[in-house]
Amino acid sequence: MALGIIVIIGWFAHWRLLIQVLPTLAPMKFNTALCFISCGAGLMCLSTQRTRIVPWTALVPGTIGLLTLLEYLTGTRFGIDQLFIKDYIHTATTFPGRMSPLAGSCFLLLGISLMLAAMARRKNQTLTAAGLLSCIVGVIAIVGLFGYVIGIEAAYGWGAYTRMAVHTTVGFLAISAGLLAWTYQAARKLGFNFLRWLPVVASLTLMAMIAFVSVVSFAQLKSSLGWRKHSYDVLITAQTFLDDLFSAQRGMRNFVLTSQPAALGLYETGVSNAPLRLAELTALTRDNAAQQSRLKTLRADFAELLKYSEDLINTRKTAGIQPSIQMEASGRGFDVINQTLHDLHEFTNQEKQLLEERTTIAEADFQGTARLLVFGSVLAAGLLLFANWMISREMTRRRRAEQKQARLAMELKGLIESSGEGIYGIDVHGRCTFINAAGTRAIGFDPTEVLGKDMHELIHHSRADGSRYPVEECPIFLSFKSDLSCRVDSEVFWRKDGSCFIVEYTSFPIVEESAIKGAVVTFADISERRRHESEREKLIADLQKALTEVKTLSGLIPICGWCKKVRSDTGYWQNVEQYIRSQTDATFTHGICPACASKFKADVARANSPNPET
Repeated sequence: MALGIIVIIGWFAHWRLLIQVLPTLAPMKFNTALCFISCGAGLMCLSTQRTRIVPWTALVPGTIGLLTLLEYLTGTRFGIDQLFIKDYIHTATTFPGRMSPLAGSCFLLLGISLMLAAMARRKNQTLTAAGLLSCIVGVIAIVGLFGYVIGIEAAYGWGAYTRMAVHTTVGFLAISAGLLAWTYQAARKLGFNFLRWLPVVASLTLMAMIAFVSVVSFAQLKSSLGWRKHSYDVLITAQTFLDDLFSAQRGMRNFVLTSQPAALGLYETGVSNAPLRLAELTALTRDNAAQQSRLKTLRADFAELLKYSEDLINTRKTAGIQPSIQMEASGRGFDVINQTLHDLHEFTNQEKQLLEERTTIAEADFQGTARLLVFGSVLAAGLLLFANWMISREMTRRRRAEQKQARLAMELKGLIESSGEGIYGIDVHGRCTFINAAGTRAIGFDPTEVLGKDMHELIHHSRADGSRYPVEECPIFLSFKSDLSCRVDSEVFWRKDGSCFIVEYTSFPIVEESAIKGAVVTFADISERRRHESEREKLIADLQKALTEVKTLSGLIPICGWCKKVRSDTGYWQNVEQYIRSQTDATFTHGICPACASKFKADVARANSPNPET
C-alpha cells in the first residue's frame, strides 16, 4: 500500500524519481500503483479477519488486470489507461498509461487469489489454489527482477509491449509473499499443509517463464545475427563496388596510355558492374535513411566520375594522347575519384559502426540468455530437488502413519475380539460392517451371515409390545441423530433360533466432517441379571407387605418397678401380657425360665406334690 501511495504522489507531483527510479527504466503506471493499494488493503483485511471486505478490494486489481490483457489481445481500448491521470512518461511504453501485460497478468492472478482466500467456507482446495496463484506471481516477479539485473528485456516485458517497472517486481514479490504466508497459516488452522506443492508449482512456472524468455531472447539473438549478416553483405557489396570502380579506372588509364582494346574492355566491364552494385546497396540499406542519403551522394559522385572517364576516353580517341595527358594533368579526375572514394569510405565506416553495435547487441543477448538459462535451470533444479525432498519426507511420514495406524488397527481388533461383550458396526443404512466373536455367539449367527446385512432385520429390534421398529425408528439410529454423543439403553434382541434375550447396548456415532457416517454398538446379555432383579424386587415387595402387617411399639412405656404392670393410654394398669397383646398381634405362651425354676423350686415341688401339706 505504501509503495502504491508513493508512486501516486509521484504522478501528481511530477517526481520522476518515484515513478521511474532511473530515467532509462520503465515507469510504474498509475493503474499499477492503484492496484497495489487495493491488493495491500485486501491482505490487511484478511489479516484482521475482515473477510467480507476482501472481495471488493480484490475486484479492483482483478478487473483492471483483465481489461488490460483484453486491450492487448483484442486491440480494443476500454478507456482505463488514462482514466485518473494523463500519462506524461513514455519510456518503454507502447500505449500511454497502460501497464505491461506481465503486470496485468499478475494482478489478475492476485485478484483471483484474494477472492479464493476470502471465501466464507474455506476448503483445502480454495486455500491451496490461492497459495499456488500467489506463488506463480512471486516467480514471475523473481524472473522480472533477475532480467533487470542481467539486462534481458524479455524477462520483464513481452515483445514490443510496455515493460514492467523494477519497483513493480518488488511490489509483486512483497504481496505474493504476504498472501502466501497468510494462506499457509490459514491452512495450518484447518489441519493440512500445501507447502509440498509449492516447489513443484514454482519450478514449473519458472521453467515456463525461462522457456518463454529464452524463446524471445533467441529470437532477438537471431535477429541480431541477421542484422550482422546484413551488415556484412553491405560491406561486401561496397567492397565489390570499389573493386569495379578501380577496374574501370585502371582500364581507362591503360586505354589512354596504350590505346589497347583489352584495356577498354576492362573499363567497360567495371562501368557496367558498378551501377548494379549501387542498386544492391540501395536495396540492402532501404531501412537506413542515413545510408540512403550517403548512397545518393555516392551515385552523384559515380555519375560525375563516369562523365569524366567518358570525356577522357573520347579525347584519346579523337585528339590523341597529348590532349588526354593535358586533361588528366588538370587534376579534375583526381578530385572526382578522391570525392567518390571519400563518400564510399564514409558509407562503409557507418556500416562498420552498425556492425560493431549489432555484434555487441548479439553478444549481450547471447550472454544474457545463457545467464538466464543457467539461473533458471539451477533454480528449477533446486526447487525440484526440494520438492523431491518434501515428497520423500511426506511419503516417509505417511508410511510411518500407516504403520502406526495398522498397529493400532491390530490392537483394536485384538481388543474387540477379546472383549466379552458383543461389538458390531453399522453404516448409515443399518448394514453391518464388522462384528466380533462374542457378538456372533450372542445372536447365534455366523460372521458371513451378518456382514453386509441389515442388523435391524437380523436381530429384530422390537418395541415393548413385541412389534418391530421400522428401520428409520430404530432406537440405535435415533440415539445419535439428535446429537453426536453416545447413548446407553436396553433392548430386546432375537437370536437365529428364534429365542430372545434382553441386552444393554451402547451406541457410539462415527462422525466425519460433522456428519454421521455410522455407529459402533456394544451390547451385553442382561437377561440373567434382569431375572435376578425381578426376583429381588418380588422379595422386597413381599417383605414390604409383611412389614405393613406388623404392629410395632414406639415411644415410652410406663411400667411399675415392683409389680411390672403397665399403664395404658386410658390410665388403667394392666399386666405386661395384656398390654402387649392389645398393642401387637403377638400371642403369649407361658413357661418358666431356669433361674425362676431354681428360685422357686420348693414352691414348684409343693405345688406338684400329691400331699401339699408335706
